Amino acid sequence: MKKNVLILGSGGRECAFAWKINQDPNSNKIYCMPGNAGTQTFAKNINISIDDHQAILDFVLENNIDITIVGPEGPLDAGIVDFFKSNNQKIFGPDQIGTQLESSKIYARDLMKKYKIPHPNYICCTNKDETIKARKILGLPIVLKADGLAAGKGVIICNTETEFEEALDIFFEDKNFGNAAQKVSVEQCISGPEISVFTVCNGLDYVIINNAQDHKRVFDDDLGPNTGGMGAYCPTSLYNLELENSIKSRIIEPTLQAMVNEGSPYTGFLYFGLMLVNNE
Repeated sequence: MKKNVLILGSGGRECAFAWKINQDPNSNKIYCMPGNAGTQTFAKNINISIDDHQAILDFVLENNIDITIVGPEGPLDAGIVDFFKSNNQKIFGPDQIGTQLESSKIYARDLMKKYKIPHPNYICCTNKDETIKARKILGLPIVLKADGLAAGKGVIICNTETEFEEALDIFFEDKNFGNAAQKVSVEQCISGPEISVFTVCNGLDYVIINNAQDHKRVFDDDLGPNTGGMGAYCPTSLYNLELENSIKSRIIEPTLQAMVNEGSPYTGFLYFGLMLVNNE
């Protein structure tokens, strides 16, 4: 029997979901909530807020939706997967605990530390004074990351004391990142080419979809602050079988095992943002 599918979100990734699912002979009706100008080519856009979980559930029940696919981090962080599962509805994405790998830098760093998954040195800070003390311990250059979701913009790299002072103002005086910066991960600055690895996971089972290299900084030559959007190409020539095996054994598989150990097996897409330092 052909399936009715609901896709939550309004961005490019949701348009890609709708485009591809539309090609599947097993799909029937495709809905996007709220969707965009692109998605309406392959699906019916529905003007319901993705923050209103009950209204989404009502729509699912009224329209015989077989599975809901969640695109943005916001609804995942708000627990929509947990809510749907409690109402016996099929939904694709991580639960609220698993989502913290993306929605909380501190949660992710603490998990990596606990399970010995490679990561830079970091110190969790909640105010300006703690951050200054962390800078004295870690030195310069240093990275300040808002703990919560900040649309990809909550990271400031400080190469000089002046840049660090400016970052302190942005985080603690101007409060540019709002509630996302109630906690700050102050981190050792490591440098090297980035590799992003994309997986689909179900507990301990996973498939690597592909890899890419991102360039997140606003100016040429990887200068300036990080942006919400980025330039990327896929795949990257840096990626090879030896590196993939290392990423699997040292990062992907320990992370999935850690989530099982923590009582929240990870399901859905999981993005690994990596950096090569001295070929490691």
